[in-house]
Amino acid sequence: MSHKNKGKGKEKVAEDSSPQSFKEQGNKCFELGDFKQAIQWYTKGIEEDPTNHILYSNRSAAYLILKGVDQAIEDAKKCIEIAGEQFPKGYIRLADAFILKGEFDEAISVYNKCLSFSQSVAGLNQICEIGKLNAEVKKFYEPTIKLQNYGLEVK
Repeated sequence: MSHKNKGKGKEKVAEDSSPQSFKEQGNKCFELGDFKQAIQWYTKGIEEDPTNHILYSNRSAAYLILKGVDQAIEDAKKCIEIAGEQFPKGYIRLADAFILKGEFDEAISVYNKCLSFSQSVAGLNQICEIGKLNAEVKKFYEPTIKLQNYGLEVK
């Protein structure tokens, strides 16, 4: 394998141009904190295999970290469209993106959907419950946080 390495996680030219190889390169960049480069690798994988739900899920996670909320939502929805209930992580990515966007009711709705089929996956039920609770708490405190952001005192 030939490499063109310009620092942490920077683009490497891989002889293997399979979606799996692109996913692995993206995962390496993700682990190194180079989320923009990870997105580029996941995108290359999606171009090769647009039905690979894991690539959409991983790219959604990278977009979330970079605060690219709309892109994260789009990728999470695509992941769900492809894999449905067989890959609950897509629902969690979507709910997390809705929380980041401040769309708490949407997030709660997605967590409820995930809870409806999460019983069969160990630990997933707790993840969905915690996520849902997080969204409910943020929704409750949102008006107070907005007032504080404008420098208004809340009593």
